[in-house]
Amino acid sequence: MYSCPVVSCPSGTHSVPQFDQCCGLDCVVDPPLCAQGEHDYAALRDKLLAESGALACKVQSDCTVLRSSTACGDPCAQRVLSAARAPAINAELSAWENAHCSTCMPQQLTCLSHSYAVCSSGVCVYEAGL
Repeated sequence: MYSCPVVSCPSGTHSVPQFDQCCGLDCVVDPPLCAQGEHDYAALRDKLLAESGALACKVQSDCTVLRSSTACGDPCAQRVLSAARAPAINAELSAWENAHCSTCMPQQLTCLSHSYAVCSSGVCVYEAGL
């Protein structure tokens, strides 16, 4: 029985099968850590904002705007959430940013509009401002 040879790739790369070959393996460059950190940050942010109670409100002061992340590629957050859940969500995202986006260059963008959090029918929603 024939088995494929083990390929040892240099640091910063990983092995992938060659196109249309059974055993051929090539070493390719790993995806940039920054891009992976940004992708995973966005997924975590969306997951946290989808959790029960993350957008709940009774009055306008129950809503706030999510802290932005210049390192993880979200400098103009423009997402709203419950003010009661904001400290925990912002802390979790900040910890993620510190741990996984340290290789990223902070993005300094001028946001085109300011976002406002308003309570509408028991849910915090985004309202664009000038």
